[in-house]
Amino acid sequence: MTLLLLAVLLWQLARLANRDPAGARPLIASLFLAYLGFTILCGCISSLRPAAFSAAVAICLALAFTSARTG
Repeated sequence: MTLLLLAVLLWQLARLANRDPAGARPLIASLFLAYLGFTILCGCISSLRPAAFSAAVAICLALAFTSARTG
């Protein structure tokens, strides 16, 4: 359910980033920090697979944050 919510949020965020890249940056940064923490939490208490997936999402969000700077 959480991944479905993330997919919907990122879909809406993509439309916002097309219109106003600078306005989308705080939302992208918040999601990045949340997934960075989730990656650490998964690495400490779970197996490697959930941590690797969360790390992949965090990397994608970091790339989105840097690309939203220029538009």
